[in-house]
Amino acid sequence: MSRIFTRRIIGPTTPGAEGERPESIASRFRASAAAVAMTVILGGCAGSGLELPGMEASAQRSTSASEIETSALQAPSTVGSTSREAMPGTDTMPPEIAAARAKRDAGDLEGAAGELERAKGSGASELAIVKERGFLALERGRIAEAKTLLRKADKSGEPDWRVKSALGSAHAASGDQTAAQRAFAAALELAPDHPSVLNNLALSYALDGRHDEAEKLLRRAATQKTAAMKTKQNLALILGLGGKLDEAREVSEATLPKDVARANISYLERLRSGARVSRSESKKAGEPDAGSAILGALDPNR
Repeated sequence: MSRIFTRRIIGPTTPGAEGERPESIASRFRASAAAVAMTVILGGCAGSGLELPGMEASAQRSTSASEIETSALQAPSTVGSTSREAMPGTDTMPPEIAAARAKRDAGDLEGAAGELERAKGSGASELAIVKERGFLALERGRIAEAKTLLRKADKSGEPDWRVKSALGSAHAASGDQTAAQRAFAAALELAPDHPSVLNNLALSYALDGRHDEAEKLLRRAATQKTAAMKTKQNLALILGLGGKLDEAREVSEATLPKDVARANISYLERLRSGARVSRSESKKAGEPDAGSAILGALDPNR
């Protein structure tokens, strides 16, 4: 399943003032691009190391602005089509853990927390519970708690790429891209070329202003057979933010309905033109919300 985090990216949608200096527009665009990339990152902070969701649900979370801006780095528990590959099958784990994961994937985070509390008295190992609690804390936007639990899980058991990737998502969400990139690199050593980890590392690079490296990684991730559609949508975003609008359009149209793809490209064109873009701007009747379209598109099903 796919949860989308919404966040206002900049301010009200208002074209740049007449006579505004080009460097001012460029500066605002860079800020917009960084904000969009961050939103993309936090959107996915949820389970164990898969791509994180998009941006909508974040608006309902109690995380700080800087954390929300990082909304797209994905964590492991909700990777849509790749979640079965990323996480052990529910038939191989204690029923309490399986029930908690099922509720988390369904968006019932409070219910998942309750299942994990009950799991403490079951036959589930402490390490398994700590991992699930860490993934769930990340999903709920409780970044500090997630880092504490995931660090404990990382030190307590065999190396697990899901834990390392989720820890990377937590670091990215709190603005520590250096630590995030170390964690994602460690995850890739255990799961070479895993598209969700490549996706998250690329988005962390984007937050660091390393857009060329981000683009290369997203291209690499998008070629993987198990790549989520959202990874390709993230590639379209990075291409568009880099001014490669024609290629961004091709990638977007190949993975999205035409009206949504058009809305995404329109959104990017307005960012590049220097217009202030707001998710709350009124939209013309019958037209898709460009902000929702692109933000939703950046939600790699965890």
